[in-house]
Order: sequence, then C-alpha cells, then structure tokens
Amino acid sequence: MENIERRRLILRKLKSSSASVTGRELAELCGVSRQIIVSDIAMLRAEGAKILATSQGYLMERERDGEVREIALYCTDVEALRHELELIVDNGGMIRGVSVEYGMYGKLSSALNLCSRRDIRKWGEQLQAMQIQPLSMLAGGAHCLCVEMENAEAGEEILRLLGEAGYLQEPVPEK
Repeated sequence: MENIERRRLILRKLKSSSASVTGRELAELCGVSRQIIVSDIAMLRAEGAKILATSQGYLMERERDGEVREIALYCTDVEALRHELELIVDNGGMIRGVSVEYGMYGKLSSALNLCSRRDIRKWGEQLQAMQIQPLSMLAGGAHCLCVEMENAEAGEEILRLLGEAGYLQEPVPEK
C-alpha cells in the first residue's frame, strides 16, 4: 500500500470512528508497523489534519460550536466518577482534562480527551493496571473538569444532569 493511500485510509478510519483508535488497530488495518502509523499521523498533522493523540489511541478532533467550560465537581468514589464522566460524554461533551488543588503543590492537571464510554472504560482499565487512583481522589473528590460542549443546548443539559446527580460543587449561575 502506498503512503498516500495508507494515510487516506487512516483518515477515513479516524473520521468514521466515534471512539479512539489505537495505533495497533491502525497498523493491522494498513498492514504496517505501529511505528509507520506514528510517522503517518505526524505527516497527516503536518498537512493540517486535526488528530488528537490520547492514552486510548487516536481520534479526530470534532468540530463543535459550543464552548469550553471548567466545571467544579465533587464525588468520593471511582464508580461515582465513572457515572459523572458518562453523563458528560453521553450528552455531547468531550472531557479535555482534569485539575485539582493539592496542598502545597497547588494546581495539578492532566489531559484526558475522553469522548465516549469506550474511552472512559479504557482510561479506567489503565488506572487499574497501574494501580493508581484518579487525580480527583487526591483532593478528596473535589476536582474541575475542562469540558468542551457540543453546543449550548448540550452544555445546559450536562450541567442540569450533573446537578441532579449531586456532582456539582456549587450552583451554576443562570445566564
């Protein structure tokens, strides 16, 4: 398979997938090594493709007309955190990152780029395999998520659902 043809195939696969696609999956699809895929992704990005690299794999950056919000949340166990994340992605949000205030270290943050339940499941599996807790648990459950909303309507629905579930740290101001 020629380079150009392979890169077109990679783009088609990423554009058609609602979840992240691993380098290994792309390598198997194209019949090349994972290292070749890494090189192809770099070339595609250089040509202007908006490809995000996450710990779960690659995904196309989706065009969204909504805003990005920092949402202050609170939950004390991993299952509640998973439910919180699912509420967001199921209703048109992409979780860009998380931050916590952690004593004398100040603000600690990490990129997440979670946009589906599959991404959340894989993230949870990685935490479990590494035997570590989510960043939010360091701060006793208090954390802020940076969420990119699909649109304003989705943003309002996400905030309503998080509030109903009791995850919001403080009331969201009315617009």
